Formats: sequence, structure tokens, C-alpha cells
Amino acid sequence: MKRVKIGIVGSFHVANFGDELLLNTLIKRINQNIEGYFSYADYVVPFGAKNLTDKIKLDSKSTVRVIDKLSGLSNVDFVVFGGGGYLSEPPRLIDYKEGSRWWFDRVEENSFLYKLPFGRFIGCNRPNRDNLKKLLRYNSIARFCRLNKIPYYIFATGVGPFNSSAGMYLVRNILRNAQSIWVRDQESIDYCKKLSGVTAKLCPDIVLSDISLESEFSIPKRDASVISLHVGQLSSTSQEDAIIELAALLGRFYCKCRFQLLIDSRSPAQKRFKHRLMSEMRNINVCYYDNDLDEFVNKIKESALLITTKLHTGIVAYCYSVPVVSLYAHPKTERFYRQIGLTNLSMSFSEFESLGAEYLFNILWGDSALNLSSTLSEYNTERRRILLDQFNVRLNELLETALKKSN
Repeated sequence: MKRVKIGIVGSFHVANFGDELLLNTLIKRINQNIEGYFSYADYVVPFGAKNLTDKIKLDSKSTVRVIDKLSGLSNVDFVVFGGGGYLSEPPRLIDYKEGSRWWFDRVEENSFLYKLPFGRFIGCNRPNRDNLKKLLRYNSIARFCRLNKIPYYIFATGVGPFNSSAGMYLVRNILRNAQSIWVRDQESIDYCKKLSGVTAKLCPDIVLSDISLESEFSIPKRDASVISLHVGQLSSTSQEDAIIELAALLGRFYCKCRFQLLIDSRSPAQKRFKHRLMSEMRNINVCYYDNDLDEFVNKIKESALLITTKLHTGIVAYCYSVPVVSLYAHPKTERFYRQIGLTNLSMSFSEFESLGAEYLFNILWGDSALNLSSTLSEYNTERRRILLDQFNVRLNELLETALKKSN
């Protein structure tokens, strides 16, 4: 059996807990499953952050190298677009204008600028502008592979939704030339079919391969040890207000608990939220993600309850049977909670803002038939086993397909 060199593509250009966890987990799982297909693997990550390799835990045989030019992929055996929701376009930010760098981020939404053909990609819509640049880069990687006859595979990614024809065009090109496609939810399968006519297979999120079948969900008691709050990028100050109000309600309900705020970014938005929350809750500790994946995962695992606005923090909690309440902005998060049958524990930010923190609190911590206790007590743990088995089947399919293509 030969030694194989694999290129892994993802959103690894800046420090980010979720995407770095995806990369680390994917490499770990490939190394665990590679026997019988290849002797062992070396990895190349295009356009990754400079210190990315410091966070990858490897056995003694494998290596990981970050490259900043497409030519660095010339000698790989195959490429995997692995995990993450980057084949989509994110929801736009709403009102963080005052500190924006560019003048067109500070204009009013009723201005003439918004009536231009590409108005929605400028003026208070930085995520879409940045994301189109990333999609152009992913498209260039796919084109390089096609021109150099390097097979590439899409594995356990999310696809869609889209805000523009430009975004759909770029992702369509990536999908059409992939050797095989596995995506992480039914909505992504539908987008693949709609965009490119390709029938993709279902594969659970890569981080779900960390599911611990020995752990069981338990209902958090009012004197539980740790309640964790994890807040990512928010799109408006009204969202901050609503989360702070929810935190205050929880602080009174779990009056004997220790609260911790988990922060995985040093962005101005997260710093601002931290200062606002700490002014309201004196008994809260702040825990930063300082490039140590295991330490941050352990902070989640030790929680009796997690409230999060991010996808992969919630997935980690689910893997280790930590009850999680999700407030989401991106549809990818809603898809996940539908997949695991816990939609009662997730709510979109639009609903959350309109209905209010007290409404959500009364539903989940009151006498509702859908409350936290009822939902967790009725949960079917067999679903976790199915997800874990399905991931291993799909990963072996990937390795088998790559082996046949390389012979």
C-alpha cells in the first residue's frame, strides 16, 4: 500500500474553533480508517492560517503543511473539500455600522446605493462581500484540480442557502466537477440537485464522529455546577439585548450555579458583548479559546447546560450529551437540530427577537409540554448510534473511491 498525500480544503484562513475542530477531527478520522486503503497520509491545507498546524494532533507518521499557492497542490493524490458550511452565503449583518472601516458600510439602507445591481453586496453587507471572495478562492482550487487532473471530493459539507446568482454560479462549478459528493443534510442534497443535477449522498457532520455513546443526557438541576453561554458574531444590538435578558433570567433561575462565557474570537463584537454581559452578571467567568481545542472542548463537556449561537459548539455538546439551547442566524444550524430531532431546543434569532427572551424562558423552563425536561427525557439515543455508524460508512466510501481512482 502506498503513502498518500491529501489536500484538505476548508475555511481555515483565520483562527476559528469550529473549522479548526473540523480539520483536526477529519485528519484524525482518516488516520484511524486509512488501514486497508493506504499505508498512511500526509496532508496539505491551502490558504490556512499560519499557526494552523500547531493545533493538529498527529501520529508520528503523518505530516500537515499549510500552503499559500495553488501550485502546492500539484503533487497531491486527491483533494477533499471537507466539512463546514462554506459552500453557501451567510446572513448579512444588520446594524453594526458605526465602527465600519469603509464608507459604504455606513450608508442608510434606503439610499440610492442599495438600488444598484450589486447594492446588496455593499453597504452594511460585509459577510456577503467577504464570502464571495472565499467562494472565488474555493472555485479556483476546484478549477486547478480539474486542469491538473487531480480528483477532488466534497465530504460532509453543507451547501446553501444563497443570496446571489454569483454565489450559486461559483458553487455550481465546484459541484459539477467533483468526483463524488457527500453532504451533511437533506437540504444540502436538494441544493446539489438544483444547482448541478448531481445526486449527493448524506453524511453526518464530521464532528459528530466524536459522539460518545456511553454518555447520556440528564436534565440540568437548579443547583447544577456550570451553565455555559457561547455567543458568536451577532448582527444587531437588539440581539445582544435579548441574549443578555435571557442570561439574566437564567441567572435568577439557576441561582446557585457558576456561569461561564465561552469566547472563541477576539473580535470587537465579542469584546463588546463580553463587557455588556459582565456588567449585568457579576458571577460569570470568561473562558477564551486560545488555540487549545481540547481545553475548549472540555469547557463544553463540563457544562450542565449550554446556550449557544454557533453550530459546532452545539454539536460538541450533543456529542457528549450536554443539553444545549440554540439561538441561530444561519439555516445550517436549524438543519442540524432538525436532523437530531431537537428542534424544540432551537430558535431563530428573528423569532427570538420578536417573541422576546422571557417567552423562550417560559417555554423551556416553564410548564410547557415542549420544555427542556420533556424534550430530553423523550430523546431517542439510538439516533446517535445511527449517525456515528453512518459517518464511518461514508468515510470508508471516500477512501475506497479515492483508492480506486489512484490505481
